[in-house]
Amino acid sequence: MNIAWDRRPAFWLAYVALALACLALAWRLMPAAIPIVELDITMTRAQALAKGEALAAERKLAPVGARSALVFNHDVVAQNYVELEGGGKAAFAALVAGGAYSPYWWDVRLFKPGAIEEALIRFRPDGALDGFTRVVAETYVRDPATKALAPEAALALAREQATRDWNVDLTPFRLLDQAQHAQTTGRADHRFVFERDEPRLGEARVRLQLVVTGDELTQVQYFLHVPESFGRRFQEMRSANNTIATLASLSAGVLYGI
Repeated sequence: MNIAWDRRPAFWLAYVALALACLALAWRLMPAAIPIVELDITMTRAQALAKGEALAAERKLAPVGARSALVFNHDVVAQNYVELEGGGKAAFAALVAGGAYSPYWWDVRLFKPGAIEEALIRFRPDGALDGFTRVVAETYVRDPATKALAPEAALALAREQATRDWNVDLTPFRLLDQAQHAQTTGRADHRFVFERDEPRLGEARVRLQLVVTGDELTQVQYFLHVPESFGRRFQEMRSANNTIATLASLSAGVLYGI
């Protein structure tokens, strides 16, 4: 009498061996497919919100009666680039642990519905200040006498206020680019971009942007400048991965059916 093929001991032995091999392969590839990042978040949600609101009130960054919102953000583009082309997972872990740039942060937004004016204050996971952005109307002028600073004066103001009020250390940075924009009110807005050479993450570099609106510093923003060409390469990679995933799903469906 013939025994069904799926009831033979040899079949189940082969099945178990294949399952164990797949389990070992998944265990080995899981860290590469889904990287695990060790991140110590010592500032709680409530602490970030309270500190952001207090800072905005103290420095009059947001309109009176502003509402507040909070989100924990992550620089996905920076992580993708560093892990793929900027040194790998170890380099990204070193970036997270270091102080040059934090790819994770708390954003506290203070706004008033219907009003242009708003503020966004950023903190690192450990609670350290990590910059801010203040949005004002194009017609806003604090003092008509100093609404159009010369580039040299605006740069000096940006350096002084960023260092004094926002704990910025400009020592490792060099001025990379600057631009000026004139508003219809005669107000001059200046943008200064600084760059540091270390850490080296492939072609990516840590940058700092300072914006002066009239005679006030309205932005301190750290970011990782990633080459534009990486975006195109990453999209091509994602497209290929999606194709592979679709074929794998179809194959799994066929095998399951069999």
